[in-house]
Order: sequence, then structure tokens, then C-alpha cells
Amino acid sequence: MNRSTRARPTDDELLDAARTVFVECGFRATTMNAIAERSRSTKPTLYAHFGDKDSLYRRLLDREAAACRARLFAEYERNDGLGLRAQVAADTQALFDYAAAEPDGFRLLFGVDITSDTIAVRERLLADIDEQVTRRIRAYLTAHGLPPRADERQLANILVGVATTSARHAIDHGLDLPSAARLAADFSTAALINLPAG
Repeated sequence: MNRSTRARPTDDELLDAARTVFVECGFRATTMNAIAERSRSTKPTLYAHFGDKDSLYRRLLDREAAACRARLFAEYERNDGLGLRAQVAADTQALFDYAAAEPDGFRLLFGVDITSDTIAVRERLLADIDEQVTRRIRAYLTAHGLPPRADERQLANILVGVATTSARHAIDHGLDLPSAARLAADFSTAALINLPAG
């Protein structure tokens, strides 16, 4: 089927192709020509849908962050009410599951190819995740009759940092993701159990 008779690609199809190219080549080396070729589309189509490369990249980052946020928060909700060890393990596993299911999206959001747009989107996403984990720490303390901690947000930030860094390392080095997730969860659980009262 030639280009003139095939169905026009959707925005998501174009963004999927762009995601692959950005992950393979990095932001700076990616061209609109390469994205058009990967999506079996044309540069004018890309410009019509997204504007320039910077705008396309921002749209892609926002889409990937929204997908990550939705997936993690749905898992967090399912994991509510578990014991500490089970909850930390399930919450950590949720991030690793996202990384396994969407490796290109994960690399785009948490990888080493950094632009100002990447930093801004990553910081918003991590702030939202930290807020959810802080809420979960607070709910756990309340449910177990424990006093609130002044450092709940810092604890959440550390837990999220351990999970994201471990997942990125495992993906970058081709390590077994389930084993890496268990190790990260065990580390976080041990740290929480052994923390002095806040």
C-alpha cells in the first residue's frame, strides 16, 4: 500500500514512532525526517500535527508521564491496606512493571538523555509520585497508631529514588527486572523498619 492510499496515522501512532527514534538516537540527533520515515508518514504531516521537533517532544513527554502516573496510581490504589513489607514490595514492583511494559517510555522519562523539557516533566511526575507515597506513609502510620513523622516527604522521595534508580540501572544493564525489583523493595523495607522515630 503506498503512502497516498494508506490510512493517515493517528497522533498516537506518530508519537509511538517518535518515541522509538528519540530513545534510539537521543533528542539532539533525532530529526523530523527520521521520525517521518519511522512512522511511514511525512514531515509536513508531523508539522501539521505537532509543530516543530521541540513541540512534538514536549507532547510525547507529557503523554508518557500521564501514562506512567495513571499506571502507578492505579496500582497504589490496589495495594492500599497491605502490611509494610507487602506494600513496599507491591509499590516498587509497580514501577518495575511499568518499566518492563513501556521500556521506551521509561527511558524517555528517567533515562540519561536530558533536556530542559525532560527535567521539567520528570520533576512534575516525581513530585506527584512523591506526594502519593507520602500519603501512603501517613496512612500506614495512622492505621498502626504511630505518630506522624516530620520527614514523611523525605522518606517518600528516598523510596521513589531507590525504585527509579534501580529500575533504570536494571534496564540499562539488561538485568533481571523481577530480581532487581525484589532487591530494591527489600532495601527500602529494611531502611523503613530500622528508621528511628521521626
